[in-house]
Amino acid sequence: MPLLQVCDLSVSFAPTQAHHAPLHALRHCSLQVEAGQMVGLIGESGCGKTTLNHVLEGMLPYSQGQVLFNGKELRSLLPQTSKGSVTATTPTTHTTAPLQRKLSSLLPQWLRPQPPQAPPQHSAPSEHTSLLQARPYYALVQSIPQDPRAASAGCSLERLALAPLLNFQHYSSKQARAVITEELAAMELPEDMLSRAPTEVSNGQLQRLFILKSLAIKPQLLLCDEITSALDPHSAQLCLERLRHEVTSSGLSVLYITHDLGLALQYCDVIYVMFKGTVVERFVPQARLQQKPQPPLHSTAGTATVTAPAPVVHHPYTQQLRQAQLTMAGELSLDQWQAPQALSCPRSSDELCPFVLRCPLGTEMCLQQKPPCQKLSAEQMVFCHLPPAQLAVATAALEQSKAQAEAATDGKDVT
Repeated sequence: MPLLQVCDLSVSFAPTQAHHAPLHALRHCSLQVEAGQMVGLIGESGCGKTTLNHVLEGMLPYSQGQVLFNGKELRSLLPQTSKGSVTATTPTTHTTAPLQRKLSSLLPQWLRPQPPQAPPQHSAPSEHTSLLQARPYYALVQSIPQDPRAASAGCSLERLALAPLLNFQHYSSKQARAVITEELAAMELPEDMLSRAPTEVSNGQLQRLFILKSLAIKPQLLLCDEITSALDPHSAQLCLERLRHEVTSSGLSVLYITHDLGLALQYCDVIYVMFKGTVVERFVPQARLQQKPQPPLHSTAGTATVTAPAPVVHHPYTQQLRQAQLTMAGELSLDQWQAPQALSCPRSSDELCPFVLRCPLGTEMCLQQKPPCQKLSAEQMVFCHLPPAQLAVATAALEQSKAQAEAATDGKDVT
């Protein structure tokens, strides 16, 4: 059973003055995270990644679908707070004449007539009570913020670092401080880190402290929403390598939300590609596939036979993300860059392909019905009308362009 399972999840926002129709941020989104797995969620801004993260954090309700954590529905693990659940009551008002009010104001406070007290109302549990009921979930699911500077505003570094151990493990302040101090060197943080103010440390140091404090309580799942977007390359590498170490050594599960396809390919076991609130592809990076032992096929004579590897197939949107990643890394020239024909927007019909306006390979079928799920292997599925052979040709053309660019670069270096 997966540790986290999202099934057919939909989240919509109410109409506004600017947009008269509801905004569908998530559309029948499904994914899963196994125990001891680092899962990447890739997509451009506005595709619904952060909305999904807010749902998993308990910050947003959802109207359709299921979110299961350890086989239990998320709604049962995160009770609703009193906000929006208390029945509004209209208190009885007692009006007095203007002259009577004026005379009453001249009397001392202890002589003024007091209005009758309203009877106590039975209300839903308070927000504090609901948070106490949700504590077991947050002890197992921790979240790393995108902006550590904003998340730590008004809080000392010591209070910030010790909070998880104090709240979830019931450590004393002395015990919690000893645990955090012992791990500072592993994250390349100074010994006096806890005595500093947030303004005295860099964003990279602050983010590493957030990761350290969350890992200290040994959660089962870590939600990481763009945790490296504001970091320098060295700090980003430290953070991701520490997460990868915890995944392989202690069985931690990580949902890594990012724009950087290159980092996801390097560190993740499984990658989900999201566009306009829905998943369009799930695949395992080639580096992970190569690490799995492949038993040789034997012929009738008993000799091992060598088979050609299966062609790499990707969704057209994944191919565009790959092209952008190679261009940003300098492996493709800007002359080969193909700009998208239309911008992303979560407003689209559920009856057609969400990528149809930007797909260079689109057909009439894409405008008529939703794309089917094509299970290409046990590790990969693609939501697309196009046959795998046609997708493989387009993917091979991109990789060929990369190889030609590398050859041209090598030729320039030799000369």
